[in-house]
Amino acid sequence: MKILEDYFHYYDLAKDDETSRERLISLFSEKIEFVLNGNRKQGMNSWKSFLNMFFEGTLEIKHMYEGGSLFPKKLIPIKLNGQCAVKK
Repeated sequence: MKILEDYFHYYDLAKDDETSRERLISLFSEKIEFVLNGNRKQGMNSWKSFLNMFFEGTLEIKHMYEGGSLFPKKLIPIKLNGQCAVKK
């Protein structure tokens, strides 16, 4: 679970912290493959480009993860169009 915990930790910090972004990137193999909008992407350069594009265009993102569990121990209310999307 250490790698998963590191992923969530660094991903949440990577927008504003270059060191965290580099540590996030280092968790993946040079042979990384992922799908973006239905298109298969390969290689570290594609991954870095995606992350840079994502973080530049995103105001803020945080994973709802607390170490050791894939589900949060407490739900965080999220508002969509003024309505609460997650009930406490």
